Amino acid sequence: MSVDWDKLDNKKKLGVDANFVSCSEDYEKNYLIDELVDCGASRDEAKKAVEHCCKTVSGNKPRNEFVKCLKGQLK
Repeated sequence: MSVDWDKLDNKKKLGVDANFVSCSEDYEKNYLIDELVDCGASRDEAKKAVEHCCKTVSGNKPRNEFVKCLKGQLK
């Protein structure tokens, strides 16, 4: 699987909370899941990776740490 991590990182330029992932916002989790699926992950793998990172990245979810967590989940 070849995930375009730069595309995920570039989303941070679009929002007010540009440096954070909001796990309480379904649209943000769905965006991440859809991008991971588009890059070759199964929907189930993508959902599990996002949920895992929502639980393990502490406090506000810094986007760079969250993307690093996703990379680790989808090797």
